[in-house]
Amino acid sequence: MNLFTRSAIAALLLLTVALPARSNADLILNVDTSAQEFFFTGTDTGTPFPDFAGLAEWTLGTPPSGPSTVVEIAHEFWTPIGPLQHNLALGDAGIQYFVSWFPIPTTVTADAVGDRTSYASATLSQISFLEAANGTVLTSTLGTGFSDISVVVLGSVASVPEPSVLTALGFGLGVFCIVRCRRRKEAISSQAVLCALSGNK
Repeated sequence: MNLFTRSAIAALLLLTVALPARSNADLILNVDTSAQEFFFTGTDTGTPFPDFAGLAEWTLGTPPSGPSTVVEIAHEFWTPIGPLQHNLALGDAGIQYFVSWFPIPTTVTADAVGDRTSYASATLSQISFLEAANGTVLTSTLGTGFSDISVVVLGSVASVPEPSVLTALGFGLGVFCIVRCRRRKEAISSQAVLCALSGNK
């Protein structure tokens, strides 16, 4: 097996291991720290908890029960359309995403396309907690069949490299190995020629 084949196999293995297993059936809470905005992407389906209204809730950390900043989300991405409440509550040590419907539907579906909402009105400690939540999840705590919501902080220092970056790194490493191997072979053959010529004198 030549060096190029080995490099190609190594690059493919690197990509296979590095690509995260993502499901299209999960909502993602994206936090853009440079614009102080958040937005949801992805899809989800579930059954709201029947109470005075149909309720669904996701929490991270200690659910805000005291002073918190409640950010109303104007962009509707749930079907049936027209949630009674649709907000994200930011606390000093927790986040709560809450949706309610009336009349109570049997099943609801989210199809979020990335409409942005500002969280600049939150306090500094609430913003710090939200922006440090990269890689965590908001756990579904009310309703059935809903997936947890992943939190991705854009511009986070501890973010995982994109697959395209890993591909470029793997390709660059492969090219480096090929060039180095060829130069080594050329150097060895040049030395052999010099040795052969010097042996003839």
